[in-house]
Amino acid sequence: MRGLARALTGAVLAGSLGMLSGCSNDEIAGVQTGEIEVVLGMEGADVDSDGGLLLLDGENQGQLSVNVRRILESLEEGIYVIEVTGIAQNCTVAGENPRNVRVRAGQTTHEAFNYTCEAVGPKDPDDGDPEA
Repeated sequence: MRGLARALTGAVLAGSLGMLSGCSNDEIAGVQTGEIEVVLGMEGADVDSDGGLLLLDGENQGQLSVNVRRILESLEEGIYVIEVTGIAQNCTVAGENPRNVRVRAGQTTHEAFNYTCEAVGPKDPDDGDPEA
């Protein structure tokens, strides 16, 4: 009976070690993260030089300046909604806004919001100019 107990104990230990060896260090360390790199591009007449507000799943991520890359770090794998708001009405985005973005562990997802801005038109010389 003692031999059977030792054999069973050995089998259980061997099975446990086999299961542990199948786990990578990444799995043991916990949740893996990725990031999203966002850039705001603008061209045309009368561009909105102050940029816009960057939202991630509806939450404010701060100002997004024109031609400056922003990185949203430490995001768990999954799909996120990113959006740029507060852009002048004379500017139109190419593509979707908001848009779904997939984050994968250990990777950077690149997203560009490219706007084309139309001329607003000449300013009225009587608008707020006391010398006009």
